[in-house]
Amino acid sequence: MNKRCILIGAGEMKEENISLEKNDFVIAVDGGYQYCLNFNIHPDLVVSDFDSYPHEIKGIEILRSQPEKDDTDMMLAILAGLERGYDEFVIYGGMGGRLEHTLGNIQCLNFLCQKKAHGIMISQNSRVEVLGKGSRSYDASMSGYISIFSLADESVISIENLKYSLDHKRISNATTLGVDNEFIGKESKITLHEGCICIVITEG
Repeated sequence: MNKRCILIGAGEMKEENISLEKNDFVIAVDGGYQYCLNFNIHPDLVVSDFDSYPHEIKGIEILRSQPEKDDTDMMLAILAGLERGYDEFVIYGGMGGRLEHTLGNIQCLNFLCQKKAHGIMISQNSRVEVLGKGSRSYDASMSGYISIFSLADESVISIENLKYSLDHKRISNATTLGVDNEFIGKESKITLHEGCICIVITEG
């Protein structure tokens, strides 16, 4: 199993939200480098067009992008991680601020899913992941809200041991059926039979 690739962006986060392990490969994405400085994190790579951080960076590998480009700096960082063989990605600082950046980062999670890699995006009180065909289980200790959105035209899902259960329910990307389900103190599971879904968990 490959070690994790940690991506630190410039969105909302607190130092206590970040969980690093010894062998993680850390990429500072554009203005996320300032978080690394603030939190005393030494990234292995900086990906930036330096429109958010104009100061010189020394002693760290740099992937310099152009301000006018087809891919965001976050996508370029993900591509760099994939090229290095990583298949597990954790994005911090990927939400908050400008809505288009948050939506773009959800697209990045979808891209990782299509590449058979796993990505999750963590903010101050929520986390987001994209699931292709398969299941996700959640411990009985989980609390708060969990919402499911279809990214495909249609997805077929089953939900077990949440407040609202479903059995092979077909949902579309033009419905709000999956919003604001709740954990109920039981081990729960979401199964995707067809399509592609985005799962958003907000801590209680």
